[in-house]
Amino acid sequence: MCDWLIRASEELISQGKGEAYCKLCHAALRAHKTDLEKHAKTKTHKEREKVLNVKIQPKLSAFGYSKGATTIEKSNDLQLAVYLAFHSSVRSVDHLDESTDVATVKYMPYMVRYYNEKNKTIMVDFLGFQTVYRATAMELCSAFKEFIKDMGLNINNLIAIGTDGANNLCGKNNSLLRT
Repeated sequence: MCDWLIRASEELISQGKGEAYCKLCHAALRAHKTDLEKHAKTKTHKEREKVLNVKIQPKLSAFGYSKGATTIEKSNDLQLAVYLAFHSSVRSVDHLDESTDVATVKYMPYMVRYYNEKNKTIMVDFLGFQTVYRATAMELCSAFKEFIKDMGLNINNLIAIGTDGANNLCGKNNSLLRT
């Protein structure tokens, strides 16, 4: 139907809050056509929808790892990776951190640090982004495992994960690291 609408989480559905979820308004909705149309006409939703103008806000999914990347694309990736590393509370570039764009969609950037046998040096590469709609420990863990698998990496070879210190990533009770 539209880019702002997704299926509600099982938790919201089991609580009877609705089967649909507006990514812009962070609202659970009944999955009835009239309810969805009514919600789409609300002032709050319309204001948030304005920021989705593609001419103003390009999708970050266009960025990421590409074997046939041009010099300009590589430069853009490098600038983005440096920006993410510089603006993180952890001053290393081999970490996970979710960022939110103006449309409140979250993006999880991935970078990897590894030893390059051929060059006999430690390398850091930007792997790409992944859209994350809910930043719960379970959702982040699932997204992380999916991304690692899609990249053709073996999760058993993972030695450590660096994060910005957020509870949902490395908290002691319920976090990506504990899941």
